[in-house]
Amino acid sequence: MSQHDPLWQRFRGRTWLTTGHSDSPLRAFDALDEAFVDHWPGERVAVVGERFGSLAVHRWRQTKSVVIDSACGRAAMNSASTKNEVHAEFHILSDLDPWTQINDSIVLRAPQAVALFRWRLARAWQLAPTGSKVLIGARKKDWSSGHQQVVDQLLNDVQTVDTNSRLRVLQGRLERGEETDDVPWRSYQALGDTEIWSLPGVFAHGRLDGGTRQLIEALDLSFAGRDVVDLGAGPGVLAAAVAERGAKAVIATDDSALAIGSCERTLAPWSDIVTCLHSDVGETLEAGCADVVLCNPPFHLGRAQSGHIVDAMLLCARRALRPRGQLWLVGNRHLDHGRRLKRFFASSKVARSELGFEVFVARR
Repeated sequence: MSQHDPLWQRFRGRTWLTTGHSDSPLRAFDALDEAFVDHWPGERVAVVGERFGSLAVHRWRQTKSVVIDSACGRAAMNSASTKNEVHAEFHILSDLDPWTQINDSIVLRAPQAVALFRWRLARAWQLAPTGSKVLIGARKKDWSSGHQQVVDQLLNDVQTVDTNSRLRVLQGRLERGEETDDVPWRSYQALGDTEIWSLPGVFAHGRLDGGTRQLIEALDLSFAGRDVVDLGAGPGVLAAAVAERGAKAVIATDDSALAIGSCERTLAPWSDIVTCLHSDVGETLEAGCADVVLCNPPFHLGRAQSGHIVDAMLLCARRALRPRGQLWLVGNRHLDHGRRLKRFFASSKVARSELGFEVFVARR
């Protein structure tokens, strides 16, 4: 969890919830959570795409399984369960776990990525009993014709149960589908012949991000004998780059279980020196574990631009680095990462500035 005390919020007047970070601009619940509670589909419910545990903890007597991608979200849900004295034994799952426990009604927060939405709904379609209720919700700005096509293909008796200027909430029933082991992987080659694998919902799914490319090209140091952390690793491109260059040991860490699954497949050729760590902004890293930290940090929370995550990652990088260790960081030029770095590091400079990106190197 965060190094700060959590900021607790009341949900429906009785349930304490938190994002796990006192300085986070996110709320532990939103209008979509409220709509889900108003249209709760049954007594045995699986919540798919949970964020911070608002539904699972508030409706703990009816919630049996929870699919949650974020390490921060899992920690927030555990904290909320403790504070509310909830003693339920939830089945906590990721997208890569077997979903054999999901044989209930389903509440599904639709992700923005249509491929991830299709995969999640198709897995429920394969496992849940015929006729199971499914409640699906999204912000209207995140709902596309692709989402609607998936619903039309996999659900029967679909009706809109809640709609306003911001939300779309649908309810339908599942017909039992054919079982399949298909996982929507994408791959591409980068760094020469290295195969990069990624799952939907992971940053730069199926393509090499421009900022990552700039950072790799800017790295002008030897990694031989060095311990390296890829902080916010996504599909593991930076970790693969330094593993190829002879790093002694590499830790690839990300808040997303989907990203860690992608890392594990991408980095399989270097499994003897690589550790993949599912961790909220690397908070479980040991202090002084790295000679070099590499980071291409996100700067959006949903659709909102925020420096909150960048600050948290810089703080983590400083703690993870040994004395005189180096942080290499890339970001869009307009984000002014240089100003943020001065708050956390003794020295920093621009190592490369091209195509709208800036690469910085900072010393502990």
